[in-house]
Order: sequence, then C-alpha cells, then structure tokens
Amino acid sequence: MDDDLQHPPELIPELISRVSDGADLVYAVSRGKGRPFLLRGGTALNSLFFTLFLRKPSRVEIGSYRIFTRSLVDRIKGEKRAFIYVSALVFRLRPGAEVRSFRFSKVPSVHREPSRFSFRGRVRLFSRLFRHYGPFRFLFLHHGEPYRIEEVL
Repeated sequence: MDDDLQHPPELIPELISRVSDGADLVYAVSRGKGRPFLLRGGTALNSLFFTLFLRKPSRVEIGSYRIFTRSLVDRIKGEKRAFIYVSALVFRLRPGAEVRSFRFSKVPSVHREPSRFSFRGRVRLFSRLFRHYGPFRFLFLHHGEPYRIEEVL
C-alpha cells in the first residue's frame, strides 16, 4: 500500500477476503483513464516482461497494492539475490504461487499526491528488473551482496 493515497484503505477487507479464499497473493489494481502516456506505456512494458519472462498468467494484473500469505513470505525470505523484486520473485517460484488480481475505481485526484517516481527512476528500476529476472539473469546471479530480508513480525 502506498502512502500517497493512491490505494484506498477501504479495499483492505476485500484484499483479506480474496487471500482467505485460497490465493497466495492478491493485487488490487487501478487502470483508469486519464493516466499519463508514459505511465500507461510503462505498465504495458512491465506486463509484457512479466508475461514473457516470468510466466505471469495474462489474466493477472500486477501492481504495488497487494496482500500475500505468511507462507509466501517464508518462501520469499529464502531467496538469496542482490536485487529483490517481490512480484518477480513470486512468478519465479516453483511450484508456483496462486496469484489473483482485481480492479478498483480510480481514486479522485483530490486525494492523491503526485508520484514520487521520476521517468528516470522508472527506467532504472526496469533495467534492474530486466538484468536480474530477464532472460540473461544468469550473468548477474553473483553480482552484489545478497539482499537480506529481516524478520519483522
């Protein structure tokens, strides 16, 4: 959940309900009209990447508003990678996790803050995603210290 009110807290019960119905991970996504061209293009590129290289089912849409089970967290914690991107890791897991998504209505712009991600920051993130989870990821497996996921709860 973002802290800029893009993700309405009112959806939390719906997310909990859907993950309680057997999903390991549930995304709530908003793809409303009026989104800037670069944002729409980035979303399409990201979706294509996940479908082609990570075997994301086409019916699943990904985003940053999500909930996942404790068992999925435990599986992710075992990963030793220099770059952790939770959504990419989930689709790399075998046996696969049960992933679902649903759409919600766009939050009125009166309540939203502008995104803190610049175009340059998005390009940098996507290039890291491609290097570490794309078709040539084996070249980068041992580059950098493994990211350590700490036990918080």
